[in-house]
Amino acid sequence: MITRCVDHVTVRKYPEQFAALAEIHGVHPTSCAHIFAPSTSQGISGDKENVPKHNYAASAWAVMMRMGGVLVPDELNGLDVHRLENVMTMENNLHALFDDLSVWFEATDVVNQYTLNAISPVFLAGYPPVVNFVAHVDLPLPDPRYLALHAACARVAHLSGAAEYIDDVNRDIDTTLVLAKDGSSARLLAEAMSRIAITA
Repeated sequence: MITRCVDHVTVRKYPEQFAALAEIHGVHPTSCAHIFAPSTSQGISGDKENVPKHNYAASAWAVMMRMGGVLVPDELNGLDVHRLENVMTMENNLHALFDDLSVWFEATDVVNQYTLNAISPVFLAGYPPVVNFVAHVDLPLPDPRYLALHAACARVAHLSGAAEYIDDVNRDIDTTLVLAKDGSSARLLAEAMSRIAITA
């Protein structure tokens, strides 16, 4: 949707139909990008209620409802997280940047038109500065409220330094093989254990 590049699997499967588009826009691996990830709303109802993941997700959804007016239980609960208003096709590199809040969309004065913004201009190299979402066969487009809330989360994460902190913690968890005897690894251990509790 963003770069207009054609997915490599699609070109391989339907070469005659997509050869012309592939020549114009290029061929790249693409994937389905969720504005709000499925992991946030899975396993938080029924017998999963009142477990750590449920409580964490409920808190996150409450913030989203207050900040962006998104009624999560009605709109994105369970399989509804896969609704077309919450997904778009992205080239894989852009998808990774979007997921980690390094890239986001800011609405313009034109309906369904967005500027592509990033924490650094280097992340925008090769991508269009302005994106117009166009409906085909009357299918719904990404919900502007979801994109606005994603953009707000990205700006807050990077302005507050939270993103750098998260990157540092992730790096420490990946590279630390043994905890320090003096207790200086307590923060790292607590963070790693909290992630296990959230996903359990």
